[in-house]
Amino acid sequence: MKKRIRAGIPYRYKGQSSLIYGLLTFLFYYQGKYTEIDSLMVVLAAYVGVVDCVQPWRVGQPGRGLFRLVASWGFVACGMAGLTASSLART
Repeated sequence: MKKRIRAGIPYRYKGQSSLIYGLLTFLFYYQGKYTEIDSLMVVLAAYVGVVDCVQPWRVGQPGRGLFRLVASWGFVACGMAGLTASSLART
């Protein structure tokens, strides 16, 4: 018998992780640590992209999962390029 996966389970913990991510971003921004914001963006966007891809894939929507994974690569690229640190260092 196939185990049934409830679609809402992953979103139960989404609010807590978003809160921590937001607090870390605020603290780093307030302290002027823009390079750390870029590093945080790379790590979290890569992780969230993979995790966000798995759930739609499991429920039979591989196209949606693949789109979310590829879309997260844009944030990874921005973080790796150091866009936060380079754009705010000029001001």
